[in-house]
Amino acid sequence: MHLLAHKNSSKYFRLDYRFANKSKHFAAITQVAEPLRAIDGYQGSLAATSALKLAPMLFVRPGELRAAEWKHINFDTKEWRYLVTKTQAEHIVPLSSQAVAILQELHPRPLYISIRTYVTRR
Repeated sequence: MHLLAHKNSSKYFRLDYRFANKSKHFAAITQVAEPLRAIDGYQGSLAATSALKLAPMLFVRPGELRAAEWKHINFDTKEWRYLVTKTQAEHIVPLSSQAVAILQELHPRPLYISIRTYVTRR
């Protein structure tokens, strides 16, 4: 059994092919180098400079970085596991060798020392 259309249904669709595949372009992030140079040149406390250097490496919320605890950072597997404050879901942040070096510089004592004591000191 063959079903044939009795009318041309394509006339009901008005497609303008000139605009069908247009993609939207987003602005490029071109001003990254200057803030990173400013962070490298910052002459503050070790905790503040470490937090500023870690922030663009880890891409976590500032409050989560401030609340980080040594017990959640594993230097062997190079990862930081914590619960996301909004959803209470476990979040795993891979640590680059540069981030590990910064954290080890901050890590003068055994585990369970909160980074927050370093970052919020005034």
